[in-house]
Amino acid sequence: MTGRWNVRIPARISVDLQPADSDCICGETRNISFDGMFVQAPGWSLQQGTPVQVGIDTGLGRLHIQAVAVRCVAEGIGLMFTDPSEEAAVALALIMEQNLPRREQSHPINA
Repeated sequence: MTGRWNVRIPARISVDLQPADSDCICGETRNISFDGMFVQAPGWSLQQGTPVQVGIDTGLGRLHIQAVAVRCVAEGIGLMFTDPSEEAAVALALIMEQNLPRREQSHPINA
């Protein structure tokens, strides 16, 4: 696997993975970036290099994006997106913005 180009944002989002010749895998993201995501899918396994279609709810509709499995471990599947269209990039930016960690206030607000 090559190095990551973008920071992954922690996110818990329900996703469906549809390999071409297999059953649909339902899981939940652990993190997401413009390049890919890690999907928690215990009990499921894909071979490295397996192409899948990812279905993810953006809050404004369903995004379908092509990806390939780059890491398969007991707790889930690492995916790299293979068709980063402009529409997908905009939807991913929205998802990541909604899941950015909120900074806690470092000082109390004066009343």
